Amino acid sequence: RAASQLDSYHPTIEQKRSYWRGLIILLALMLALCLLPSRVHSEKGAANGLSLPEGFIITEIVSGLDYPLDMDFLPNGDILVAEKGLGDGAASFSAIKLIHNGVVQQTPVLVLSTNSIVDSGLLALAIDPGFAANHFFYVWYATGEHVKGWTGESSLRLSRFKLDPQTGRADPDGEQILLEDKPWSSL
Repeated sequence: RAASQLDSYHPTIEQKRSYWRGLIILLALMLALCLLPSRVHSEKGAANGLSLPEGFIITEIVSGLDYPLDMDFLPNGDILVAEKGLGDGAASFSAIKLIHNGVVQQTPVLVLSTNSIVDSGLLALAIDPGFAANHFFYVWYATGEHVKGWTGESSLRLSRFKLDPQTGRADPDGEQILLEDKPWSSL
């Protein structure tokens, strides 16, 4: 009995391969996003004075994002992107945007009140493993003054939201707070 319980706690080899495969793809795309600010590209791969190894080129995948910090792929190939947020401290707002068929959708999936001082704001997002059936995604962020349950102090919060597949939006009032009141500081 103990051996079968132990087996249930360890991921299968295929799950590990899928995890690493997904992580490698994510890192490659994040590197590509980091190189996107330049709109000047050349076939030789030089942009903004950056010299790339021979055979490499910079290709803009998408434009229209403000400080993208994290992203995750939906089962249909669309991408959710978390933007850091802009504003003045705890009065900032951060957005999660949807990239559908290679185009950033104008209306954000979700806008949250965040504290975007220094390395804060909307920090991370993840798609639920059962997303195809439940449409849940998770967001880790530094709370701002307009969030549900604001105490007057920013804290770190992990929340779950549900994406409406018909509208491509998530209802901010549907936020399910999973973890909060984790200390936040600007350094």
